[in-house]
Amino acid sequence: MNLIEDALLVVLLLFPLLGNIRAALIAAGAIPITMLRRHQE
Repeated sequence: MNLIEDALLVVLLLFPLLGNIRAALIAAGAIPITMLRRHQE
């Protein structure tokens, strides 16, 4: 659940800064990918 909350927080913070929902979603999508990669190592 924390991962979902973190991704939502990233979207909420980046969307006003970037002004682009697509860029905010890409950044939020990168969070679970990096967490999965670190878990495998």
